[in-house]
Formats: sequence, structure tokens, C-alpha cells
Amino acid sequence: RGDKICGNPCPVCRDPNIIIHHQNVKLLQQFISPHTGMVYDPTLTGVCMKQQKKLNEAIDKARDDGMKFEASMKLCIKYFRNHGTIWPQFSNIFNCL
Repeated sequence: RGDKICGNPCPVCRDPNIIIHHQNVKLLQQFISPHTGMVYDPTLTGVCMKQQKKLNEAIDKARDDGMKFEASMKLCIKYFRNHGTIWPQFSNIFNCL
């Protein structure tokens, strides 16, 4: 309890040099899916709930400040449209992007 670490600590608690901050994009990107832009579940990352809450707050603040974590859907659609891999019946859906 307190400062003592017992059991299997989370990766953020284990290293005192890791600072969760909204400008530390390299750290935050490790906890965000590059395909969907959603934050990974703490059961998947092994982060404790205290650090997960800090991560969620930092990610929300970073997104509010205009930092982009999501993959650009427009670039993906543009690539698929130019390479003919989108089926013709779905091409009208992606024309709006």
C-alpha cells in the first residue's frame, strides 16, 4: 500500500520516469488503436485504473488541443478508390469523403 509496489504492477506505475501528459504524443499513441482511434481497454494494456483514468484525461485534452491520433479515413478511401479495390456498389458511399 502507498508507495510499495506488489504483485504485477502496471507498466506506467512500474517506471517512475514515465509521465502522462497531453503533449507526450508518443506515449499516448501506444494506448490508442491506429485503425479506429479508440483507447485500448486496460485489460488489454495491463494499465491500472488510476493510470487509465490519467491516460483518458490526457488523450481527451490532447484531442481538444487538436492533436490527431486517428488514421485519416480520407487518405484510406482515396487510396482504395485510386487502386480500384472498392466494390462499385459502395463507391457512392465514399464519394462524400
